[in-house]
Amino acid sequence: MNISRVHISNLFSYENETLDLELYNVIVGANVSGKTNILRIMQFLASQDSKTDWSKYTQQSIGQLRLPDSMRCDKNEASSISLEFSLSEKESKLLFQLIMRCEIDTINSNLRDRILLSIYWRKTANEEEEPTLLFLYFPNCFAFWFEKNTEYMGIVDIGRIDDIKPETVVQTIYNSLSQMKSPDKIISEKFYNENNYELKGAPMHNEFIQEFLKLKPLTKFQLLKEYKITNTYSDLQYNEKSPVRYIADIFDYCNLSRRGLAQVGSTFRVWNIITFIIHNNIGFLD
Repeated sequence: MNISRVHISNLFSYENETLDLELYNVIVGANVSGKTNILRIMQFLASQDSKTDWSKYTQQSIGQLRLPDSMRCDKNEASSISLEFSLSEKESKLLFQLIMRCEIDTINSNLRDRILLSIYWRKTANEEEEPTLLFLYFPNCFAFWFEKNTEYMGIVDIGRIDDIKPETVVQTIYNSLSQMKSPDKIISEKFYNENNYELKGAPMHNEFIQEFLKLKPLTKFQLLKEYKITNTYSDLQYNEKSPVRYIADIFDYCNLSRRGLAQVGSTFRVWNIITFIIHNNIGFLD
């Protein structure tokens, strides 16, 4: 992972701030200018301020990053972090295999660049709050998001990332999502009659996967631009009796015990692998 830009909204001393980053970054500035706060925010994002036993880290993810009100610049306002980043070939392969639930051989290199991740915490009277929205967005407008305790997939056209002002990213996302709805029975039946597979299963269908991985415009799947698909597939689990290679690769990358997970029935989701990728790629030198 190479994070190229971070936008911080209402965290510590930053009301709205955009940071352009390189592979290695040196933070300099006067006293009380916010240098330490940048480190605190990145450490919070990378879960490096906790005493988590990463060998057993399966349930917690960025989806459970509870933001304490002490981290908010204004305790009465919402907060967010947005990252623009690229992934290595290995990281992207692991991520897309987890999303698509199948073996993947090749991925268009442009699909690994300019990925957007936004994490949003609503304003709340609670002392700490889990994210209200997690939004993962790829260059061909395919998105995977978590909202109101439900995971969705669809084509969300928020425009070119370069054309969006960083401070309006979350609002732009919400504006686009508000125009989407769940498909009704008539739409679902029409799609099935035309394609011989269900609309809710389209993002997992081989035809969609091949167009997605080749960074094609997904023209045939424009219904996914109007209708959000509820993610109904089960959590990822490792089965010792019938092991699957891509599942084993994911658990090995995250240094998780296959046997231990099989015994306790622990589960693993997209937000877990994103958490591991972030954790494994953000390091600090004092």
